[in-house]
Amino acid sequence: MMQWIDIYAAPLLALLLTAALGGFFVHQRLGLRPSPAGVPGSAWPWLALGGLAALAMAGMTWSVAQGMVPAAAQGSVGVDWLVLDHRVQVWVQTLGQAAWMPVVRAWTQLGHVLWMAALGMLACIWLLYRRAWLLLGAWVVGVAGVGLWVRILKTQVARERPEVRWAMEHGYSFPSGHSAGTVVCYGLLAWVCLALARPAQPRWVVAGTVAVVLGVGISRVLLGVHYVSDVLAGWLLGLAWLSLVIGMAELARKAAGQGLQRPRG
Repeated sequence: MMQWIDIYAAPLLALLLTAALGGFFVHQRLGLRPSPAGVPGSAWPWLALGGLAALAMAGMTWSVAQGMVPAAAQGSVGVDWLVLDHRVQVWVQTLGQAAWMPVVRAWTQLGHVLWMAALGMLACIWLLYRRAWLLLGAWVVGVAGVGLWVRILKTQVARERPEVRWAMEHGYSFPSGHSAGTVVCYGLLAWVCLALARPAQPRWVVAGTVAVVLGVGISRVLLGVHYVSDVLAGWLLGLAWLSLVIGMAELARKAAGQGLQRPRG
């Protein structure tokens, strides 16, 4: 299944975006209500943040592709964060089966694809119940899209995982799918909660989201299944896609001429 997705990831991403565009026009044509968007603010800061994160991600991807050498960075390869990868990996190898490693293994499951899929289905059911059509579309495009982007980049860069690791993982290393997925999935979940929940607790929602994202990313390094740059790239990819999806959803809301109304019920 994963091999099939790797082969057709780019066409599937194009199909997803085409379906999203078509869904927006259907949303306008049918005048679907109530309006789902409830987070005030301009779309342009989101789009600017997404563009900056995308540029940073592109630069990191190019550097990793250019700087990779056999045995993953023997000494300095001219890129400081690749040297950091090597140094951190040496330290991770000294951890062995530390007493707190089971906690790290448990925490990293918050970014596991099966858990994220289950969370995604629950969110879809909730948004369908709330008739939050625009948020539902943003959720599907965000979660499915970041997964496809991860597969495209993993296949193109083809970076092998660290040789010594404390958990069983397969496939290529760059970027970290757990890191990118948690940024988008939990970030969109926070955005949805702030839009629909009553009463909203923005500080707790944002703090909890940041804690999960940072914890999962760090756990990937501690388990030795990813380099530091893999996790940083995953965070950048997730932030870029999350910001662009939210920004486009805000533009779509304004184009549809609908105000920021919370759904009733």
